[in-house]
Amino acid sequence: MSQKEETKPMSKATGEMKFYNREHLEKLRVEKEEETPRGSAVLGHAYLEELLGELLVKRFVNGEELQNKIKYLSFRDKLELCYQIGLISNAMKKDLFTVNEIRNAFAHKKDIKDFSKEDIPSKCDDLLILKVLQKETNMQLDELPPGKKYHITVNFLWFLLEERLKSCTKIEEWAKPF
Repeated sequence: MSQKEETKPMSKATGEMKFYNREHLEKLRVEKEEETPRGSAVLGHAYLEELLGELLVKRFVNGEELQNKIKYLSFRDKLELCYQIGLISNAMKKDLFTVNEIRNAFAHKKDIKDFSKEDIPSKCDDLLILKVLQKETNMQLDELPPGKKYHITVNFLWFLLEERLKSCTKIEEWAKPF
C-alpha cells in the first residue's frame, strides 16, 4: 500500500470507526482554516478532544468497554485523566486547557467573532508550544496575530497527540487473581 492509501483507525472514542490517510488529514486541516474564526476555534478543539478520548480508550485495560463513558466526559475531565495517567505532559495540559478556554469564549459568547476580542490575544500569547517552537526554530512567532498562534498551536498539539496515540500502550491487567 502506498503512503497515500494507508489507513488507520481514527475515532474509537466516539463509538464509530473512522479512517484517515494523509490526504484526509490535510482536508481536515484546510477545513479548519477555511472556517470563520469561531468555526475554526470550535473545530480545532473538537479534533483535539477526540484524540484525548482515543488516548484514554487505548490506554485503559478495558478501554473499549469504557468507550461510551469516555465520550461523555468533559474536555477538562479527559484532559485531567490523560495528564494523571502520564499520556501528556504538564506543558501540553496547560496549552490544551488554554485552547479549551479560547473555544469556550467563542462557543458561549455571541459577540466574540474573532481572535482579537476580550482576553483571547493574551491567552494566545501565553501558549507554551509557541515559545518552544520560537526558541528551537528562531522564528518570530510572537509577532503573529492571535488567530495564527491558535492555529499553529492546535496543529502542533494535534500532531503530538497523534504521535502519542501511535506509541501508547494499554495498561496490563494484574495477572494475579487476588
